[in-house]
Amino acid sequence: MAGNSFLMVLTSLAMAFLIGAVAESENVINIIVNVTALAVSFLGGVFTPTSVLDKGILKFSRILPVYWYEEVNNLLAGFQEITPERQSEIWKSFGIQCLFAAACISIGMAVLKIKEQKGLSGNR
Repeated sequence: MAGNSFLMVLTSLAMAFLIGAVAESENVINIIVNVTALAVSFLGGVFTPTSVLDKGILKFSRILPVYWYEEVNNLLAGFQEITPERQSEIWKSFGIQCLFAAACISIGMAVLKIKEQKGLSGNR
């Protein structure tokens, strides 16, 4: 569970980096963060159990790291022993969270590079 929480912290930091790269002002950051945090939490099963969510929403939720964070928590909550099947699911969830964090960092760096290039070309 500690590893899962650590990965969620890293993913959250990566998302914060991306939002900071995209946003133009502090007010815009606040708006983006509020909407994103609530949407990702709801769609990922933090506020409502995933069993209650519609199948279409669950399909979309599978791209969100919070969904996989919740899956690991639910998987570990009721079991004393981690079988190879459960361990495989845990590693899969960890991998998806890491990929999401890497994607956010990559996109954020690309946005910052584009902004930098626009700023340099505007000064000439």
